[in-house]
Amino acid sequence: IQGACMAMALKSSNHILSYKEIAQLFDIESKYVSDAEKIIRKYYDLKYNQYYEYTVINCQKLDLPIIVTNRIYQIANKTHELGILDTNTPVSMAAGCVYYGIMEYYLDINIINISKICNVSVQTINKVYNIMINYTLELL
Repeated sequence: IQGACMAMALKSSNHILSYKEIAQLFDIESKYVSDAEKIIRKYYDLKYNQYYEYTVINCQKLDLPIIVTNRIYQIANKTHELGILDTNTPVSMAAGCVYYGIMEYYLDINIINISKICNVSVQTINKVYNIMINYTLELL
């Protein structure tokens, strides 16, 4: 429970560690951190953008300019609000949001590098990105 509380507190202040990193601090398995967080969120009826944390982690790994990172966070929140990527896994949704933001700013970052950093296949990133393109006006 302490690990889940730590994860939730970090997320609320935009300082995110992965469940694995938090679990290592408490010398437990990461599934206990994520399971406890789900129980707490369900009990208190707390809404959460599941893929926001992956978006944050990926932006940090890519060392993107703050203006791009902030835009990617906006994109992630808007896709969550619109529910346009709900059929994809959180990791895939986050990778698609990162790629969409990078393309929006015409950054010279190769999709293969994004794939490696986000740990999502190029095909999946393209699939998510193509879905998002259909909602360009809504994502502005």
